[in-house]
Amino acid sequence: MNFIRKILGLGPKELVNKIPRKPSSQIKRLASPEEKINEQNIFPVLVTKRTREVELADQITSVFHTREGAFNDVLIALASFDYQNLNKDQEADVFQIMPKEEDAFLHFLVEHAEKNIEKLDFTFQDWNPSDEKFNFKILSAPISFFTSELIMSKKHMLLAHKLLNSKELFVSIPRRGLIFICDKNLNEEDYMTFLNMHAYLVLKEDEKTELLCEDVFVLENGEITNVLEMHQLSEILQK
Repeated sequence: MNFIRKILGLGPKELVNKIPRKPSSQIKRLASPEEKINEQNIFPVLVTKRTREVELADQITSVFHTREGAFNDVLIALASFDYQNLNKDQEADVFQIMPKEEDAFLHFLVEHAEKNIEKLDFTFQDWNPSDEKFNFKILSAPISFFTSELIMSKKHMLLAHKLLNSKELFVSIPRRGLIFICDKNLNEEDYMTFLNMHAYLVLKEDEKTELLCEDVFVLENGEITNVLEMHQLSEILQK
């Protein structure tokens, strides 16, 4: 972490306060095509070309975020999740949906997946990643299979705007199952603190959570309007 601090500036030395983790289901392969899928249970899944969780060989995906020089291109795949019938541990199986035609994929994505993510019950909470007292608020949500995907939900992002009383947001999705949100209008020290937190999670070796996106997104009115391109992180990851 000291190496990151030298690159990006001030910030927490370590992240000591763990984010609550909900039980998470591993994704399963779907042998049958989309005909047997309940369209109300289709959700978008953010992955990268390096993912181990989703089968990408010969599969149709959509690009969520890419740029020149990025270490990870973030893609959208599809999954089926019966969120209305959870077991006693609040779990349900997650199945990958593998449409055979691009039109079918786009239909599922546009007509169902992005809208269905708004139905998931997530509660944002204040999160302080270190023992230091911050002068700004960071929102997070319990780790789960679809936590990072909240960035695609205008409903959830508008709630974050409201909770932070903020017109513009910084949103970090450094690893699958994680999301961190703060007001974009930060002073320089708080800005560097947030970037250090993001950088730490991007560069930290963690076999349990796959690296997702090294960049930080800017949202206004619940929608992505810009991207803070973290070229220094890309260069480190490329090495």
